[in-house]
Amino acid sequence: MTFNFYVNIDKPLGFSASTLAEFYRYIKQVTSDSIEFHLFRGDLEKWLKEAVNDSELSETIGGLRTEELKSETLRKAILKAIDDKYGAGELL
Repeated sequence: MTFNFYVNIDKPLGFSASTLAEFYRYIKQVTSDSIEFHLFRGDLEKWLKEAVNDSELSETIGGLRTEELKSETLRKAILKAIDDKYGAGELL
C-alpha cells in the first residue's frame, strides 16, 4: 500500500511512499500544504496504521490535528514523532 502525496483532491504531487523510510524522506520534501491536507483528512494516520501497522504512531500523528499546527511547525512535529519512535538514523 503506497501513500500518494496530494495538495488537494485530484492534485497529486507525484511523490509516493511504500515504506516508512520513504514516507519520512518525503515528509521532509513535500509542500507544507500537502502535509496539512493529508493530516486534516486523516490520511497520514490511516496509512501509518494500515500500511506500516503502527497504531501507536498513527494515534500520535492523528493527535497533532487537535493542536492545530501549520506549515513547518506541523512538519517538524511529524518528523519528531517518527524520530521519537524509530530514530531518524534507523530510517535513513
